[in-house]
Formats: sequence, C-alpha cells, structure tokens
Amino acid sequence: MELFKTPGSEEINAMLLEILFCKRNFEEIIQEISDFLKNPIVVIDNAYYIVCSSRVEDIVDPVWSKNIERSYCDLDFIIGFNSQPSVVIGKKSAGSFFVLCTKTPYRKIVCPLYNDNSTESIGFIVLIACQHEVDEKILQFMDKISFILSLKLNSVDTSQDSSNYTDKKILSNILSGSFINRENLDERFKIASTVLSNNFYIACINLNKKFSKFNYAIAESENKNTFQFFMQENFNNHLYIQKDDYLVLILPQENFKKDIDLLNYYLPSYGKKAGISLVVENYNDTSIGFKQAQKALCIGHVASPELNVYLYQNFSFFELLDDLDPNFVLKNYQHSILMKLQKYDEENDSELYDTLFYYLFYHKSLKRAADKIFLHRNTIHSRINKIEELFEIDLNDIYLCHALLGSFFTTTFARNKLSNLSDD
Repeated sequence: MELFKTPGSEEINAMLLEILFCKRNFEEIIQEISDFLKNPIVVIDNAYYIVCSSRVEDIVDPVWSKNIERSYCDLDFIIGFNSQPSVVIGKKSAGSFFVLCTKTPYRKIVCPLYNDNSTESIGFIVLIACQHEVDEKILQFMDKISFILSLKLNSVDTSQDSSNYTDKKILSNILSGSFINRENLDERFKIASTVLSNNFYIACINLNKKFSKFNYAIAESENKNTFQFFMQENFNNHLYIQKDDYLVLILPQENFKKDIDLLNYYLPSYGKKAGISLVVENYNDTSIGFKQAQKALCIGHVASPELNVYLYQNFSFFELLDDLDPNFVLKNYQHSILMKLQKYDEENDSELYDTLFYYLFYHKSLKRAADKIFLHRNTIHSRINKIEELFEIDLNDIYLCHALLGSFFTTTFARNKLSNLSDD
C-alpha cells in the first residue's frame, strides 16, 4: 500500500480549526477527517460499542467490517485489544498509540477521547490503516484530532437521558436483544459503570401524541414544572433512556411500589401514561420485559383509558384480542345477557349494565359497587335482584359470573378500540 504523507502543520491546523467551529454533526466530521487521512475511522466507547464510523465501504479490514455490521466489537477483539501493552499505556496517557491485532494485518492508531478536563477516557478514535500505510509522524496529528473531537463531544447536550453514554448504549442494546451471549454482556458490564441486578421491572412511558395531546418537547422547557425535572428529581438514580417513542425506565424490585405510586400520581400532570412489565428475573430477558411494557401501555390504554399506569399482569388477557377485528369480537364474544341488558337500559333509561359490571368487578361487594357509582347499597341490592328476575339468572353461579365479567372486559376493549380507530 502507498504510504500516507502527513500534511504540513499549516494545513493540519487550518483543518482542525475548521472542524472546531463548523456546524456539521459528529458523523460528518468523522467522515471529513477520514477523507483527509485517506483511511477509515471508527469511534468506539469504553464498552467497545461502535459510536459511529466513516464510510463502511472503505473498511476492508474483515474484523472491523464485521464489528461495524453488528455495532460492537466481538469478545475476542476486546480481550486482544486490552492485552496489548500499547493499549494499557495508552489508556493512562494523553497520547495516541499503535495497535497491531493478531486477527488482522492492518495497523491501527488509537487515541482516547476525554470528558471535559477529566483524565479518564470516554471512548477511543481508531484509525484503520487499510487504505494507506501510516508511520509515526501521524501520531502528533491524531493527538490534535483527539483534543478537537473531545471538545465537540462535550458540547453535545445529553440531559434528556440518565447516566453516561456507555450505560445508555448497553441498555439500548439489551432492550433490543442485540448482544451475542451472557459472557459478552457480562464483559461489557465490567467495563462500563452500569449496575443492572436481577429482579427489576421495565416501564415504558409514552413520548408521542398517541396516548395524549402532550409531546416530549415539554421536557425542553426551562420551567421546573416539567416532565424532565420530574424524572431528574425522582428517578435520577435509575437507569433510563429514550428509545423509539418511549422513555424506558428500569425499576428495581425493592423500590417498585414507591416508584409506581410516583408514576400514578405525577404522570397525569404531564399527559403521559406508562406500561409496566412483569418482573425481569435475569437481564438476559430484558428485551422480553421491554415488549411486555410496550404491550401493557398500548393495550391498557384501550382497555382502561381512565388509568395512567398499566401493569402487564393485569392486561395480558387483552393480548388475545388485540389482533382480532373489534367488530368480530363484539359479534362473537358478547354474552347474550349483556346484549339484553344494554337493550333494556336503552328502552327504560336505566343503568343495570353498569351496576352489574361493578357488582361483579368488586367481587359482589354491594358497598364497593355503591361507592363507585355513588348510590346507596340498598339501591345496588335492588338492581341486582331485578337483573336476576328479568333475565332468570342466578348470580350465585360462579361460572356464570366469570363468564359475564370476562364478556364485560372483552366488549369494552372492542368498543374502545373501535372508538380509537374512528378517531384516527
């Protein structure tokens, strides 16, 4: 390969100043530096995830080409990378250094990226010399690049998420299920500061207008009465990130009740709702919990729009109905007694339908049903007797009661879904 000729200091300084004051995004700057050095560049974080890279087609190194494809370095590379004496020295110094890995013939120049004035690196720039050879003259230039890119990175505001970039990157990947195996994941947890113990719940909070008129842009306000301020005040010690249209929050089991109470009390103020997974007993199952939380939010909002927090354990039943046409559900799964009740209410301007629902929902408690619909318990008792007489049924029949209550839930879900479809 042809040797890359290091430019003169004036040309280098002019390019660095232009990068420092330009308004291009970080990926565009990386590509510009790659073009200048005539070799591909990759930026990795401290957990060896790929943050960004120059053009993929320029990376002819097979190891790095594969790393780019799956967004992180394989475990063999991580171990080999850290076993190099130059890497150990480089992590403790401010300078760039060469690395020659056993699985690939191409030299690499690695230089750390730093957070503000800290001496602890937040990641690395890796120049892969697979297009042009490089020599020691380029090291000084790479040191300057490291300094400029660190300044650019530290100017980016990441306040909408908790913790540091590496922690969020790991959480994002395990939510998607995109890691190789348990050993690979354990290695990343050791490198990063993430602590994700077993037995936790996942909460998905809506950030779009699907469930309310509010938008996540509310978090940009300087007013302290904002959703962002609420998260920082109450969940600053929790791990959370924005993923797709959700704010995904990890809820440790030991604080679960307190966290749910906070969400129930405050979310309505910000026009937001949350779905909560079943307990995740092993972080290998995090992606499953994420899907459960999403399902709980989407289905719960249809089944019980008056609520703000939906536990998957309470709404998993409706998953059976979610893929069915609501008209089909109403036609085939509405109990005949309920259809007669509705017709009777329409003709007589009565409220027997709602009375029966709350009576069954509260396990045939006259007091709780009466409190819910603001009636005297004797009125509830009279209405229940009337229902039994009109339709010749016995509400002491436990099987009938279960069938009626299930039909209430099923038809309510179908009607709400039809209403949402018409609104869309």
